[in-house]
Amino acid sequence: MKPSVSLQKRFDIVGVVKKIIKSRALWFIVIFSCIAICGKHFVGFPMMVSGESMERTLNNGDYVWLNRLHYRTQNPERNDIIVLHVKKEKTYQYVKRVIGMPGEKVRIKGGKVFINGEELKEIKSFDLIEDGGMARETITLGEDEYFVLGDNRNNSKDSRNVEVGIVKRNQIEGKVSFKLVPFDEIGSIE
Repeated sequence: MKPSVSLQKRFDIVGVVKKIIKSRALWFIVIFSCIAICGKHFVGFPMMVSGESMERTLNNGDYVWLNRLHYRTQNPERNDIIVLHVKKEKTYQYVKRVIGMPGEKVRIKGGKVFINGEELKEIKSFDLIEDGGMARETITLGEDEYFVLGDNRNNSKDSRNVEVGIVKRNQIEGKVSFKLVPFDEIGSIE
C-alpha cells in the first residue's frame, strides 16, 4: 500500500526542516569556532600562572586575563605585568613585570635596581636582590628592548638570566590586566 500524498509531503517537510537545522547548527559551530580562535589570538584569554616567580602579586595556580589588545595601540610601561615568550621556547610563556624601558641603562647593585644611575622607586616592597646576574654590569636597552623581573626577585628566571635575557617587543604577548581566580582576589592587578 502506498502512503498518501499528504503523508509523503509531511515526511519531505520534516526532512527539509532537519536539513535546515543541521546546516544552521553547522554554521553556528563554524562561526563560534572562528570567533573563539580570533578572540584568543587578537583579544585575549584566561590563563593560569605557573610557578612562583611572581609571588605576592600572582601565585602558582592563579588565573588571570591576558589582554592582547592593549599593546596593539600602545607600548608597555614600567611596572606593567606582561606575558612573554622566550626566543627559544615559543610554547612556554613567562609572566614578568616590566622594569627597564627602551633606551634606558639598567643595573642591579647592592640588591637594588638602578635606572640611568638612579635607584628605581618600586611600586611595592620587594626583597633585596641577591644575584644581579647579567645586570651586575650596566645593560643598555635598545629601541625595542625591555628589562623584566619577577616580583619574587630571588626566585625568578628573568632578564638577569641568559635563559630569558633582554626582552624584545615582539616577544611580548600581552598585558596581564585582571585576576580571575581565586575569587576572593578578583580584580585589577598592580
